[in-house]
Amino acid sequence: MPNRILRDWTDSDAINALSAEQERLFVRLIMVVDDFGCFYADPRRVKVSCFPFNESVTFEHVAKWLRALSPKLVRLYAADGKEYLEIRNFNQRLRQMRRKFPEPPKENPNLETNLRIETNALVSQLTDNCQSFDGQLTVNCQTDETAEKRQQAAKRDEDFAKFWEAYPKKVAKAHAEKAFSKAIKLASLETMLAALQVQSASVDWNKDPKHMTSKEICAYVDR
Repeated sequence: MPNRILRDWTDSDAINALSAEQERLFVRLIMVVDDFGCFYADPRRVKVSCFPFNESVTFEHVAKWLRALSPKLVRLYAADGKEYLEIRNFNQRLRQMRRKFPEPPKENPNLETNLRIETNALVSQLTDNCQSFDGQLTVNCQTDETAEKRQQAAKRDEDFAKFWEAYPKKVAKAHAEKAFSKAIKLASLETMLAALQVQSASVDWNKDPKHMTSKEICAYVDR
């Protein structure tokens, strides 16, 4: 990264008119521009170069902040079909200066206005694309979540049908199914069927179901 000299701009009206985020972008632009103060004006390139690890900063944020910097602090221009920016009064005195970007043309207010319009259009397009992507992602996630819940419910119903088939006392099915839904989260169907086989040989299981309460019957399922 090249060395940069930051001038004292505490008394600058243009700087003091900026928000904290806009001033932060301006400082970071000073770090990434070439020796003549030039860089890409595409918000996507600026975002990647100035905020590579800050996911909270979006292309739209960068584009808005660039608009706030132009035209007093940053000049926009076009060359070879691409958009560039130039920091005004960059004035970095280096022994060896190397230009990485096309030299800005002479001042042309109409050109800068057109570039701002094109930048606004690019921001709108990027925003629409991001909203469309987020919306589609939300729909897909909701669809996947619904499908997963349906599969889980179908599996639970299938397991309970196998359990009920092996269940000796065919009474209080609704209570048994409710207790089964809780128990299946803690133990596998195979474990529950094995326990059921052992418990069915106990003295309590030889009681007449008519004389057993629903609570007693569900207690066997919860074991």
